[in-house]
Amino acid sequence: MRAVIAALFTYLLAGGATFNGVLLPEMKELTLGWMALLVLVWLLVRWRRSWVWHRTVLDGVVLLWALSFALSLLANVEIWRRIAIGVWYVSLYIALWYVIHDLLANEAVSHEMLIDGFLIGGLIVLYFAYRQLIGVVAAQPDLSLALSRLPRPVGTIGNPNALGGFLVVLIPLVVARQLTVTHRVARYLLALYAAAALVLLVLTASRGGGVGIAAGFAVWGLLLLAQRQLLSPSRLRAWWPSQVGRRRVALLGVGALAVIILLVGTIVLVRSFSEPGRQPSHRAAIYEVAIRMFLEKPLLGHGLFTFGRGLAEGQSMPPDTAHSHAHNIPLQVAAEQGIVGLFVLAITVIVLIRAMQCNWRAAGGGSRIMTEGAIASVTAFGVHQLTDIPAMMPAVALSGLLALALAVAPLSPAPVLRWQKRASPLGIAALWLLLLGTGYWSAGVYREYVAVLRDGSRSHNFRVAAERLQSVIEADPSLALYYLEQGELFGLAAYGGDLQAAREGVAAYDRFIAIEPSYAVAWANKAALHWQLGEREQAIEAMQRAVELAPRSWELAFNLGMYLEAAGETDSAREIYERVFFALYPCLPTPPEWEETPLRREVLASGRVTCTDETPNDTSDHVQSAIEALSTGDRAAAQSWLNQAQRAADTRQDQAWLHLGRARLAQFDGDAAAVEAELDTARALLQRGFLDNDYGEGINIAHSQYLRTAIQRLFLPQVYYPTDDPLLLRLIEET
Repeated sequence: MRAVIAALFTYLLAGGATFNGVLLPEMKELTLGWMALLVLVWLLVRWRRSWVWHRTVLDGVVLLWALSFALSLLANVEIWRRIAIGVWYVSLYIALWYVIHDLLANEAVSHEMLIDGFLIGGLIVLYFAYRQLIGVVAAQPDLSLALSRLPRPVGTIGNPNALGGFLVVLIPLVVARQLTVTHRVARYLLALYAAAALVLLVLTASRGGGVGIAAGFAVWGLLLLAQRQLLSPSRLRAWWPSQVGRRRVALLGVGALAVIILLVGTIVLVRSFSEPGRQPSHRAAIYEVAIRMFLEKPLLGHGLFTFGRGLAEGQSMPPDTAHSHAHNIPLQVAAEQGIVGLFVLAITVIVLIRAMQCNWRAAGGGSRIMTEGAIASVTAFGVHQLTDIPAMMPAVALSGLLALALAVAPLSPAPVLRWQKRASPLGIAALWLLLLGTGYWSAGVYREYVAVLRDGSRSHNFRVAAERLQSVIEADPSLALYYLEQGELFGLAAYGGDLQAAREGVAAYDRFIAIEPSYAVAWANKAALHWQLGEREQAIEAMQRAVELAPRSWELAFNLGMYLEAAGETDSAREIYERVFFALYPCLPTPPEWEETPLRREVLASGRVTCTDETPNDTSDHVQSAIEALSTGDRAAAQSWLNQAQRAADTRQDQAWLHLGRARLAQFDGDAAAVEAELDTARALLQRGFLDNDYGEGINIAHSQYLRTAIQRLFLPQVYYPTDDPLLLRLIEET
């Protein structure tokens, strides 16, 4: 049984329960197959052995959540398909909770078995995370440079914050197991395991993970004090003199180390808020959207798994990232389930705390240590969900579910009432049948959908792909993403001159917008197709809506300006250009297309400004500082700036900036051959495939908000949406 559990966790954490497992149809179907097999074996074993069904501490809570989900669904039935995705996953976790509880209650598995299997599976996550870090170090000849450029590791989980969410569950369980094993070698190995996981958590720079693990061990410490009845200051003062000198020194050392870790962690946490892309304003904007959604529908909310929809309306996308969650569980519940959901959440927290208290009091010896470790894991996991929601990743959610089962499943469970003995297992079996049936149906539709996208991407026969996608749409007509992708395919065909495809693309986008009206990408692409068809008024209206939804996107505003200018609405176009040139994008030299018409040149000449960043903080800033130093003849300063640029370079565009800087340095030295070589390398780095990603974080619309893959390119070629820094392109051409 231990081997089966270990194999199961290894598969899930290696990919089966990660976003790869969700997005790849082959792995999705494999996971469903394993799930069906394991459920069948579980049902057969419990029938053959005449297992008794036991009550769980979450029975009442599950019914309340089911009621909350049902009410919010009925209140938002027009988007039932998006809500159904969330309901399916939550129902899966509920069904798994009952299976795990049943196995523990009937003593088919022990707490030790579950923890051991989880720790063995966790090794695969740590292996790939450290392999990623070692690969970066090995690729750099300079060790100090390599260490300064260490990425935030992701392992198999795919995201550093999600990895942090997994590690905060893993670490307390490793420590608990290390304290309960008796074999000396096993204890040393588990201590090494815990240390490696803790170092990895630090390297993820996950702020929520750091706060969560601190909270988890703080609760564990309080439990240890409560066990010895030392929570009272008077009892603590009376106890301290009774400790021998060596123990006092050890306790003082541990206390001092904890204080140092807390202080260093606090400093690192505060400093992290000044890092690019991690400022508090980013979370504050997301929180504001959640509050707005709650105020719009305070009683029942917008429905499960709909926060991403509201965020698209309340945040400028592009350039902002498409998220599926509010980065805070209470705000997520408030936005999606309203006051009813918040009430159920409060009851759930109270029930869990009381259940953990009861288990902790009832446990003794090694069982108590493992219960304390599980409680620490649940605490760390729960606190992390207050600053982020890594539980959106199935692997992380399953980790939290395991810790929860270990912490709250009664050590002496009570059988259900007589009338429930047959009804309860039959009900869970029916739930599994429903989950597996709908899962296989959805996976089959999804497999065909992915096959269409793959074939279309390889052949570039986009019209045929769009027509083939119609069968997918007919099988699942309420899933809006399929219309978005069909519109993209028709639009790509229209780019080749197929005007009928343009008209069909408009129709597809209209169907998507009827269900999901808040995504600027759809409106902008629809506008471009209208323009191609000569429908100027509709094009301008659609692009205006795109600009309203993404007010910080200078690219979409510039498209609107071009449309207005071509339509003869000069005053409106001038107003848009002034907003682009002086408000949205005021500080950088313009690419050639911005100077193509007299109106644009007139606006540029009226007050274009050049800004300088006095505090460089990324690769482009460092390279620009190097170029400025070369203009004054200071080669040493330029080399210093380029060294800093090399440390900061991460993306392909960063690398292109770096090669531009080296080309300018070679130009200063009079080395013409080196100049051409560096510029060729920079241009090669900027080369893109026709279907390559353009709006980098926008792909999350499909990945995280629909749990589906999609064409990487979001904007049609008919939409002006440059993907590379205009300043970089201009400087390359001027070198």
